[in-house]
Amino acid sequence: MARRITKLSPGETVAFRHGENDTSAALEFRVGDTVHEYEEAYIDLWTGEGWVFDIQSDRTVKGFYDHQLHD
Repeated sequence: MARRITKLSPGETVAFRHGENDTSAALEFRVGDTVHEYEEAYIDLWTGEGWVFDIQSDRTVKGFYDHQLHD
């Protein structure tokens, strides 16, 4: 599944929902003319869990489990 977001403001979030428990994820984002890439090769999700990519101000990415999905 792929989705393109034109612009994301600071503090804004986007949620992607799918039914796979075992998955991988890749994130690509652009700041100015520079493309940044982050990949999580394996994510083991249980029912009700989600995965969060948190883009930091220095363009690094923190990935972690969200144990309670938010609608």
